[in-house]
Amino acid sequence: MKAISITQQKTQRDFMKERRQHGMGYVGRKYNQGGDTYEKEVKPARKMLERCFCHSYHTQCHVISEEERQLVFQEIWSMNDEGRRRYIWTQIDRIRSEREFSRKKQLLFYHLAIGGGRMRVCKKMFLSTTGIRQWWILNTIRQGVEHQEVE
Repeated sequence: MKAISITQQKTQRDFMKERRQHGMGYVGRKYNQGGDTYEKEVKPARKMLERCFCHSYHTQCHVISEEERQLVFQEIWSMNDEGRRRYIWTQIDRIRSEREFSRKKQLLFYHLAIGGGRMRVCKKMFLSTTGIRQWWILNTIRQGVEHQEVE
């Protein structure tokens, strides 16, 4: 087995990071339960999931075509992580809850940037079109709120 130098490991790591950030397949690490050892795991490329079929009068999910969804998906995955964070921050409206005793501190309204405007969609449509996981979006919103309070 041929030894790999540290610089080769860094360039390989950067290459895989670039592939991950742009939604392409890459080789990642899967740690065991103890977290002390890992094995390599092939991660598949991101793909757009099945659309929702809701017909709520609050959202415009039924108006958006598959081609428009594909354009949004490609636009998002051509960005780096910071660009995706900015997109999420601008396309999700956060409204504080009016209720005094509520577990929800804020309501989230999801939008997709289509045709130069913002179209309100349901959460399922937003997640399936962008290909971004819910925890990443919620974490981005939480970090954005903390960042906004500091300034």
